[in-house]
Order: sequence, then structure tokens, then C-alpha cells
Amino acid sequence: MNIAMVGQKGIPAISGGIEKHVEEIAVRLSATGHEVIVFTRSHYIRNTQNKYKGVVLKQVPHLKSKHLDAISHAFFATLYVIFHRKINLAHYHAIGPSLMLPLLRLFRPRLRVIATHHSRDYLHGKWNVPAMAILRFGEWSMCRFAHEVIAVSRTNQHYLEKKYRRRIHFIPNGTSIPRQESRPLPLDPPLAKGGFFLVVARLIPVKCIDDIIAAYQQLETDKSLVIAGESSHTDDYAIKVRSMAASNNKILFIGHQTPEQLAKLYSNAYLYINASSVEGLSIAVLEAMSYGCATLVSDIDGNLEAVGEQGLTFRQGDIGALRQKLDELLFEPSSVEANRNYSVERVRQHFNWDDIIKTIDNLYKGTKS
Repeated sequence: MNIAMVGQKGIPAISGGIEKHVEEIAVRLSATGHEVIVFTRSHYIRNTQNKYKGVVLKQVPHLKSKHLDAISHAFFATLYVIFHRKINLAHYHAIGPSLMLPLLRLFRPRLRVIATHHSRDYLHGKWNVPAMAILRFGEWSMCRFAHEVIAVSRTNQHYLEKKYRRRIHFIPNGTSIPRQESRPLPLDPPLAKGGFFLVVARLIPVKCIDDIIAAYQQLETDKSLVIAGESSHTDDYAIKVRSMAASNNKILFIGHQTPEQLAKLYSNAYLYINASSVEGLSIAVLEAMSYGCATLVSDIDGNLEAVGEQGLTFRQGDIGALRQKLDELLFEPSSVEANRNYSVERVRQHFNWDDIIKTIDNLYKGTKS
């Protein structure tokens, strides 16, 4: 089968949950014998390679701006799919790029179309009212014109089924159980194993990094707070959280990190923290768990799906509750250690990419699941 992936910035993934998702499924699908094309954006994938682990990389034009980047790239990728008849399945990722599905179905009505709903992006707090309306229309377009729709969380599956009155397939994000990493961290100043809390997230409002900073500053601890991530067209919020931490030299903003550097961070952190108000099913949370990093998350549905009934949680938006939970875990290392072991096993049982790929491949082929 010749498969085109539309909506991602590119692979190999530098940052972004969708990009990591697409890389994992594209490489694995290619290994099973499918011909897979992944469309890329020049500002994300700067090299000129045309293949990655058997996957064809195709760079198409786009307009590099907050509001037009994704949709312009999806438009040109869709044109490519329309005119290249060898492609016999298109897989669209995210609701913004799915605005192009009516165009695709008009000119290639017999082409099989799959779409993955990763998150309700219009809730992310960085869009103005017209942009949110357009994203909502993209969600409608996805559910109206794709032959099959995938949701990466049960919460969004139920939401979409109720709103659009159609079957939605639940196929979660995944991750792999890595070899444990305990080498010294490539940071300045050096960080000791277990000597820091870790946040891996874009600096956007829905990640609630300001809540984490506020709670951390109420603690009495010698552990640092390390925040890995950059702004995503949200410079005002990035300035806000950096200014909150300006007087505390134990709060470190280290920006974008490579997968190799993230592996070291996950492996050496005392605790990973996610305080989000909105998530689909966070790959960063799953990655932290896969490395045996104790993981504390806000009690929103997407996070609860990730960590399960025995996960470490706090009431979302409640800075006092977060501070109290952090304080408890500082003095209960046995609870932290138990969560490390639990997290790895939960990933192994519920978020294994090899199992996920089999389900996606069956859906491509029209096999009932």
C-alpha cells in the first residue's frame, strides 16, 4: 500500500507530539512493506535527505506564519496527493490540516482517507476567535469527510462520537521501553541523579507551567526545577513564566532538547510534572513513564488515561494541591520508587507501539477491529 502522511512538520521528530507519533508509525509501517511518504516543512527539517529509515520525505511549500503554516503546508501536500495516483491511502493528522479533506475527496473520491484527532487544538489558548472557529471547522471536516477517524484518547473518542454521531476508533499514542540511561547530564550547572523535578512541554498557556513554578517556589527543597521546551507562537506566555522564575536560580529553562538529551533527563529526574489543563494523550508523559521516571500529573481526563488508577495526580489548576503533593513526594521516596516501576509496566501493557501499529494497519486494510 502507498500511504501519504499529511499534517506533521516532518520526521525525524525534533519536537512535537504529532511528529513523534508520525515518525513511529511511518517507520514501522515502512518496515512491514508499505510505501510511506511523509510531507515535511523546510523550517523543521533543514537537511536535504529524501529518505529516513525507509520512509520517503517530500518537502512541499508552506507559508511560515502562526496562522498559515499548517494549513498552507496541508494544501500543497493535498495537491501532491491529488496528482500522484500511485498513492492509495492518505492519513491526515490533526484538525487544522483536515480542512483540506473536502478538496481531496472532491478530486480523488475513491482514495481511502484516514484521519487522526490528536487534540482539541482550539482549546490551547494561543488562538484568536477566528482561528478557533476555523479549527472547529477542521474538526467537523475530519469527522465528515474521512472514511475512518482515530482518536488517541478515550475522552476525545467519546466527545467526537457524541458530537458527530459516527464511529470513532480509539488507538492511543505509544512509546517504547528504552534502555535505561544514567550517564552525566549535559547541562550547566551539572545536575545530580534524582536532584531535580522535570517539565518537558511547549511554553504555552494550557501546559500551566506558571502553576508549576508557583507551587515549586513554595517548597523548601534543594532540588532544582528543570523546564525543557520553547515558545510555540506564545512569546508573551514564555516571557511571563521566565519572569516568574527570574529571582530563583534553581529554576532552569533549558529550551529545546534532542531525544538523546531528553533520555538523560527522564532517566535522572526525581519526578516528572505535567500540570496541563488540556491534553489529548501526552507523548511526553508516556515517554517519562517509559524511562521509569515517577510522573505526577493534573487530573484531567487525558492524563488520567495515561497514568491509570495508581498514578500520581493532583487537582488541575490548584497550586496549593500541587505544592502539597510535591511536598509529600519529597518525603516519601518509597512512593516515588513504586511509581517508577508501575509506570514502566503500564507503558508495556497499554502503550506499546508494536501493538498499536497492528491496529492501525488493520484499519488501513479495512479489517474490523
